[in-house]
Amino acid sequence: MAAALLAGGCARIPVAASGVEARARLLEAHAHASAPTRGVGEVRGRVGGHGGSFRAHWGSSAESLVVVGYAGPVRALEAGMWGDSVYVAVRPEEFCVTGTVVEGRRLGADEIRFLLRPWDFSAPWLRASLERASIEPRDDGWRLRAELEREEEGRGASLTLDLDKRGEPRAAAVYRSGEPEPVATVRYGRTRGYAAGRYPRWVEWTRRNARVRLDLRDVDPLPEGPLRRLPPPREAWRVLALDDPEGRRLLGRLLGSEEEDSR
Repeated sequence: MAAALLAGGCARIPVAASGVEARARLLEAHAHASAPTRGVGEVRGRVGGHGGSFRAHWGSSAESLVVVGYAGPVRALEAGMWGDSVYVAVRPEEFCVTGTVVEGRRLGADEIRFLLRPWDFSAPWLRASLERASIEPRDDGWRLRAELEREEEGRGASLTLDLDKRGEPRAAAVYRSGEPEPVATVRYGRTRGYAAGRYPRWVEWTRRNARVRLDLRDVDPLPEGPLRRLPPPREAWRVLALDDPEGRRLLGRLLGSEEEDSR
């Protein structure tokens, strides 16, 4: 029922009677199998004392995500994630970082993919974790606390997810096991209807000294099939491996970390 009301786009969802009901609404509306989508939005970010903006075009399908960023007419950023493989290229700087996410570091590929698509709760391991989550009342809704684990292997991470009184996500934070500070936090704008369904109007990520906001302009259905691969780096580019300390340092700078670690 909640999903039908949400899909209508104009009906106002009543307040949930309990945290259990709010969680059920979240799962019904945002944790079903996602069809491939493509979107356009404006990205504004600040890392330390530096800021900038670009127009982002992205495609998302199952475990794959591709993002292309334009600064005016210039194609400035290319990034992709296919399973546990990652590729990030900064074209004006003529360098790219590529490699495989190594399990056992701060976050695995699944958690990174959720942070990149924080409106998508449909992954079976994530849905199962939310179904087992504890629920705490808050002044403006409820907070879910979930251990991000799968039966075959511990993930070593946890998630807090704040829901408003109608079961819509408002904030999320991902923690590494045993650490008091989150690896990253997410804030969500209010949801609205797009051609591909209901998504937040905006999403804001915070990680250490970095803050990035995406204002979603369009989200449309994408025809079935694999996402288009990004072009390979040019011969003169500097290509760094993800498991190389310098590659991690450069990627960490893009993500708001100045340390040479796997964060």
